[in-house]
Amino acid sequence: MKKIIIAFFILVSSLLFCDDMKLTLSIDSQAIKENESVSMVLSIENGSNDGIVIDGIENFNILQQGTSQSYSFINGKASSKIEQNYIIMAKKSGKFTLKAIAIVTGK
Repeated sequence: MKKIIIAFFILVSSLLFCDDMKLTLSIDSQAIKENESVSMVLSIENGSNDGIVIDGIENFNILQQGTSQSYSFINGKASSKIEQNYIIMAKKSGKFTLKAIAIVTGK
């Protein structure tokens, strides 16, 4: 069977939506077999999912997608977390790179 290798990176612009925004892209397996699906999570802490793109996602079929959000206010400090959950499958065999990128047009 052919294997599909997925590399993933996190690129965060220095001009973020807020000073403590954190952007994380995680995937449950970096080497999968052909016709096998994989779970991927894009996590955005203390920011918005507006202007966030996943570069390289065009090489995958998105089989399932969902979003969850949470907010907390502890000791006077507010925080938020958005998780975009995906089940993806590569369209063909090969090596692919996925990058989560924050695109900021102004502050």
